[in-house]
Formats: sequence, structure tokens, C-alpha cells
Amino acid sequence: MRSVKEFHNIPLKGSPLEYVQLPVGKGGLGVACPKNTALLTFLVTIMKKLWSSDSYIRKLYTDYLEEVAKVEIGKFEVNLNDLAEFLSDERAVDSKLFGFNAFTRVREVVRSLCKNKDSPLHSLKIIEREGKLAISVQATEESIEKIFTEDQEKKLMYLLKGELNTALQHRFFTQKVFKSEVMRVVQQHPQSNSFVRNGGKMSFSAQRFVHPGRLNQLPCNYNTWAKGRTKLCRRCAKNENETQSHILQVCDYSIGNIIKERHDAVLYKFRELIKRGSKGHWLERTDRTVPNTGSQLKPDLYLESPDGKHVILADVTVPYERGIEGMQKAWNEKIIKYTDGYKEIFRRQGKSLVVLPLVVGSLGTWWKPTEESLIKLGVEKTTVRRIIPETCGMVAEYSKNCYWRHIYGEKYIQTPMINGGEKPEGNDWKKCKKGIKVPKVTN
Repeated sequence: MRSVKEFHNIPLKGSPLEYVQLPVGKGGLGVACPKNTALLTFLVTIMKKLWSSDSYIRKLYTDYLEEVAKVEIGKFEVNLNDLAEFLSDERAVDSKLFGFNAFTRVREVVRSLCKNKDSPLHSLKIIEREGKLAISVQATEESIEKIFTEDQEKKLMYLLKGELNTALQHRFFTQKVFKSEVMRVVQQHPQSNSFVRNGGKMSFSAQRFVHPGRLNQLPCNYNTWAKGRTKLCRRCAKNENETQSHILQVCDYSIGNIIKERHDAVLYKFRELIKRGSKGHWLERTDRTVPNTGSQLKPDLYLESPDGKHVILADVTVPYERGIEGMQKAWNEKIIKYTDGYKEIFRRQGKSLVVLPLVVGSLGTWWKPTEESLIKLGVEKTTVRRIIPETCGMVAEYSKNCYWRHIYGEKYIQTPMINGGEKPEGNDWKKCKKGIKVPKVTN
């Protein structure tokens, strides 16, 4: 695991192994622990022998198990419950009487996975079920006990790995709450992590930034324990701690340039998609006050139907991922802001109003309700799914540049994005007032 952490620029000390071991779809790196994999593989192998459809193999291993259990337990006859308790390491035995054997190893597997210190599973036992041996697994204290019989023989390894991953995830979320904040957001939309599997639309340098960033372990003043070292921001005069969220969201040194560029890049990408969608012919204004309302609020996108009866206000935000709650808060704030500011005004004008926030996390995570917002804005569902990895990668690239510019100052040279995503220079692109006109059908 050390080499995996080094490759992904994850600190060797203080970084949770669960982030490395959990599957990509659950927000991890998908590198399973070799020890746990070996233990599960051995357990599955022995259980398949005891469940074998070949009567010779089944009898051979069952008789062997009975002989070992008789000698080590010290009984002349053993039943199925005795065998189950023996394999589950619930009986006092003298292992020296028979010597090391395959079933001794099964007992070690049970101890390693659920009884030793830092064992991942809450419970793992071999039990008797309907006259046959079965496996009972409980991933966490709160989870439901699951029983796997010989009917699940072909999927047994897959099922046990699933329970192991559930246990690792629970331990990560409950014992390392601060470091798992971003991972909670990743899990609600796995495409936020697709670049881990195939590289995606994210440069290698951005990936080496994102992984320690998602664990809140980027080097900064607040993340150091050096004696006498200040925790305050090195760049701005706000007298705030230099945390990751401060650097990526509110620092005066970047808020007028890279942070704003990151927001505008997301806005530009979504705006171009909307122009090519089913609502491309609606009246459109970008980052402007809405005329004839008297309000000074400037939604990122104002769409009005050709008949003038329906209005959609869409606004982009790129918040820091303080867990699911932080993302939901950013979403709710946009709805409250524009609903309170415009709903009554448009009601008096006889227009309906829909407010659609567009939320993408600053560490390259996708907020799932944003997908529905884009669909309501006329973008096809297949297009939305295609652009999710691209958008997440683009945001991560901007955040990487924001971070390194903060650390190195003007000496940092921003490299071009190899996967694209930059917005046009300046703000002239915001001046377009109408989308693409739908051609009239001629008879």
C-alpha cells in the first residue's frame, strides 16, 4: 500500500488505508488489501470443497474435517454444530494434537477478519443451516446479518468482498469523519471518481492534487503541526486560517482570478450545452440583471420561453465539499436567493419561475441533482452523462492551479489544460442575448 500512496501523492502517515482499498465506485482507489483478499480466497476455496457437487471431493473434505475436529476438540463423535463452532474458532482446542492443517487456517481467517484488533468485519462465523454448513457475516454492528449457503457458491467471493467493503466504508465514515467528507459526496455520484479507473479527462498532475485534497491533506499552514508555525493564510489579510477550503474558495489572492475563472468555465460549458439543447431558442441572458424587475440580482443564466410565460433562472456554484450537508446547503442557498428575489415579481407579471442551481464541487465532484437541472434546461440525458467526467476534470484542473499559485505565488506557471475546458478570454462571450434559433418548418 505504501507504493500506491506514493504513486498517487497521498501522504504515507495519517492517510487512511480505506481510501486506497475501497472500490472506485465507492470513492476509493480500488486497490484491495492483499492480506484480506488472500484470507477470503482461502475461506471460499475450503467452503467450495465442503459444498462440492462432486460426492468424492465433498466426502473427502468432510471426513477430514471430522477427524481433525475429533482430535483437537477431544470428542469421540462430533455433529454439524461442533464442526461449525470448531471452524468459527468458538471452541477451545489443542491444535498441537493434529498439527497445522487447512482447517487450522480457516480458524485463523475467522480470527483475522473479525476477532483481532482492527479486524474489518463485526462478525464472521460458520454456522449450521438446514443440515449443512453456511457462512454468517455481519459487516457492522448496525447492519443485518447475512447468511450465505451453498446456493451462493458461485458468487461467494463477490458477496464476501461486498460485506468487507461495507465494513471498511463504515469504519472510514465513523472513525475518520473529517477525512471522509469529500468521499461522501463522491459516493452519491460515482462518475466523480471515474478518472481513477481510466484516466478520464484529468491530467496526471491534477490527479496527484485531487487525492490528497479529497483527504484534506494538502500541504498548507493549517495542516502542519510544526511548533511555532502560523496557521494563518500567507497571502491575504483576512486573518483567517490557511485551510484547503480557504485557499480554494475565499482567499483574496485568487478570488478575483482563478476562482472566478473556474466558475465562468463551468458556466460557459453549461451555457454551450443549453444552446444546443431543446431550449436553445429561448431568450437567454448571461450574468446580467433581469430587466423590468427592479432587482439587482444577476443570475448566471436567464431563460425566457418564446411566449414570455415561463422563466428559468440557473446559477452555477462551485462549493468546497464539506460532506453531503455542505453541498446541499450550497444548493438550497441558490434556490432561496432567487426564489425570494424574483418569484413575487414574476407572479405579478403573469410568468412562472423555476430556479435551477448547477453545483459542481471544487475537488472535482458532481452533485447529483445538477444532472436533473441540466435536463430541465433542455440538455439531453446522454449528453449530461457524457460531460460529467469532463466537467469534474476541468474543475479539478482549475482548483489545482488555484492551489499551486497560492503556494508558489507569481512564480507558478499555469500550464495549458491538455483536455480542454478553458473558457474564452475576457467576458465578451457573456454578451450573447439569444440562443440558437430553431428554423421554421416550411410546407
